[in-house]
Amino acid sequence: MNGWNKALILALLGGPAMAATPIANTVKPLAADGTLEVSNVSGAITVTAWDRNEVAWSGSLGEGSELKVTGSDSRLVLEVEVKEQGSGGGWFSWGGWGGKGPKEPTTLNIQVPRAASLDLSAVSASIDVRGLSGSDRIEAESVSGNVTVEAEAGKVDLSAVSGDVDFRGKATSAELGTVSGDIEIGEVFGDISADSVSGDVTARGSAITRFEGATVSGDLELDGSLAPTATVSMESVSGSLTMRLPADTS
Repeated sequence: MNGWNKALILALLGGPAMAATPIANTVKPLAADGTLEVSNVSGAITVTAWDRNEVAWSGSLGEGSELKVTGSDSRLVLEVEVKEQGSGGGWFSWGGWGGKGPKEPTTLNIQVPRAASLDLSAVSASIDVRGLSGSDRIEAESVSGNVTVEAEAGKVDLSAVSGDVDFRGKATSAELGTVSGDIEIGEVFGDISADSVSGDVTARGSAITRFEGATVSGDLELDGSLAPTATVSMESVSGSLTMRLPADTS
């Protein structure tokens, strides 16, 4: 996934409220195991699953923004670009620097094949994913906004700078991180890594093979069962450490 640093300069976006433009419902083909990549500067990204080999999207486009669609039926890219303000035109992607940001938020409501992989990026926007099952990987990051995922996937990688990170579902490998916010992990099996600078970390799972949890200012809790060869590492600078395991744990 892309790093946080390149987006931090756009984390605080503002401007007068303007009229949003509805995004017409659009459908494009995507393979059952294809990848959807989405980036948004300000607003929200909401993704739900359906049993069709297609991607559909709708929502509202903020004043001064444009939705760019590229890719193929194996990897489709939706990118919100923002018209540069105060310099006479031109369009720039949120990943670069070229202006003061959008005039108002853009919301994207997206439906994807149930087993699709996701690569989601946001600056000042929330990310919400529901219902996926059988995905190879789900990656999502937001600079300023909560990241919530309810899904079953092989690899899950979720992060936020200023916001909570919440994963509910199943994954063989889960990596979650936030600078200022809480982390909640539910029903994970396999490897788990969770790090928060300022916030609590709570993890639940079964047959956990590796758990690495750390927080600077916050409590850290692990509740679940371990695989026979599991390794556990828990660290907190200012907070309590709690581990709850079955009575027959070796």
